Amino acid sequence: LCGGSLFTAGVDLRKSVYGIELYTQDNPSNIVVDGKMNETEKNIVRAKQNWIVGYKEKDQVGIVVRVLFDEELQKKGAELEFTLLDDASAKQEPEDEPGVHFFGYDVDLLKFPKGKYNVIFYQYIAFNFKKGDEQQFLHVLDHPLRTRAGGL
Repeated sequence: LCGGSLFTAGVDLRKSVYGIELYTQDNPSNIVVDGKMNETEKNIVRAKQNWIVGYKEKDQVGIVVRVLFDEELQKKGAELEFTLLDDASAKQEPEDEPGVHFFGYDVDLLKFPKGKYNVIFYQYIAFNFKKGDEQQFLHVLDHPLRTRAGGL
């Protein structure tokens, strides 16, 4: 690999979602997809954001993105970083609509030691979503439902 090698994964949206609010555990507000980056968006907390929520109150639609990042990679210095690009004038082939409205994660591949690792992305789409509902989706992994077979 050469210098500057990144692995990027996330969600690239169309301008029809303008007005969607994004937040993470350390970026609680003032990130709105609108085709331009404000000062808050340019200075977001990037490190250790294990989940991202996109929420459009008017439509009551939400997306929750959750990442499980291999602990061995973290111990060896690889970090998952929240990334955001909201630029109405950017061109990105092969899309037919100008603009990039992307949120997700970057990882510097030069920090990946040789080996096999797991980086797992979960994406939940929810209707009738309200701010705070992300906790229900985060609990799916944090507090899994446990059952056991047995007689009455």
